[in-house]
Amino acid sequence: MGELFVNFKKYLGDIIKEHPEYWGLMLIIVGLVFLFCSIKGYSFMYDHTGGAIFNTAWLRNVFGERVAKSFNIFLFSIITLVGLYFYFRYKS
Repeated sequence: MGELFVNFKKYLGDIIKEHPEYWGLMLIIVGLVFLFCSIKGYSFMYDHTGGAIFNTAWLRNVFGERVAKSFNIFLFSIITLVGLYFYFRYKS
């Protein structure tokens, strides 16, 4: 199992070296998925298993769901835009 992981890691590293714009695509996909989940208001976006200190569950409990939802939308919009920047910056 360990050898399979090492080979996959090497394969993935080779692909990223040849196509650095794939990091941007990954950020775009992750940002869009979480942006969609934030807009829909899925409950796992406010999971508080990590502790009661500053996180989106804390934001929701202290300031309300609208503020937490707005924060998530803002955060994942920025991540998507950064992914777009990386994609177009490194696209050959």
